[in-house]
Amino acid sequence: MWRSVSDKANDLAHTMEGEGTPPAAEDAQPTVERRPMLEWAVWAAFIGVFAPVVVEYAHEWAADERYSHGWLIIPISLGLAYMQRARVVRAISTGSMFGVVLVAVGLVTHSMAWFLRFPHVGMWSLVLVLAGVILALYGWATWRVLRFPTLFLLFGGTLPNRLIEPINIKVQSLSAVGAAHVMAFLGYTVMREGNRIEIPGYVVEVADICSGYKKTVALLAFAFLYGYVMTTSPIRRIVLCVAAIPIAVLANVGRVAGLIAVTAAAGSEGLHKAHDPAEMVALMVAFVLFIMIGKAIGCRLPEPS
Repeated sequence: MWRSVSDKANDLAHTMEGEGTPPAAEDAQPTVERRPMLEWAVWAAFIGVFAPVVVEYAHEWAADERYSHGWLIIPISLGLAYMQRARVVRAISTGSMFGVVLVAVGLVTHSMAWFLRFPHVGMWSLVLVLAGVILALYGWATWRVLRFPTLFLLFGGTLPNRLIEPINIKVQSLSAVGAAHVMAFLGYTVMREGNRIEIPGYVVEVADICSGYKKTVALLAFAFLYGYVMTTSPIRRIVLCVAAIPIAVLANVGRVAGLIAVTAAAGSEGLHKAHDPAEMVALMVAFVLFIMIGKAIGCRLPEPS
């Protein structure tokens, strides 16, 4: 019997379905609905709100040497995020309402800090809102990829002096005591009174700016960055962060001791000339010591993919 064209079409459809036609719409993986205009509007609003905060911090980084490392924090965070761009594209999923909550909390915190003229909350509120935007627009998987670059921005913030001062005084005292002992051991005639170290004819004072707090914070930021980049365990990352503090103090002791030696040899003029270069040398020594400890405990570069 002759079959109709419609019957043949039905048979062909059944055959194709049995041989692996694409699944029905309800069985397919859900796709993320993208709204470019909304995303651009959200990011434009974020930049508009927090650009003045970054400018305010830039003034602080320029005026206070304790925070001069802040100039590097934002470029490093942006660089880390850019390096993860392929993972970010693959991780984008449906946004989370928890992100909206974080944005609201961050904006309220930012508004209260502005009203109360409390400048040290700006970076915290920026990070909180940024985390909320990432979660709200791109989901939890994207946040896990961008979590470290986002939280690393906190190292660009500042702290109230009443919190810094006890740490500053302690590091300052350790630097003065350590340098005096080192130079006495090397045969120099030194006498210490508080943070003032006297040598014949000259005085070297471990001032607040030379206390080592700057190196401690900078090296701690480097410790977090080093632990993130290297392939290692969480325990080793904790060891790295803890080791950053004594390494910074040790480097500052060496710096003060070196300045005492320069002063004994070349007087006050030599001290002024060597002051700033000695800071850079101390930082380089601290970084080298830190990397040596990282290698000693088994940190290694990730395998190329």
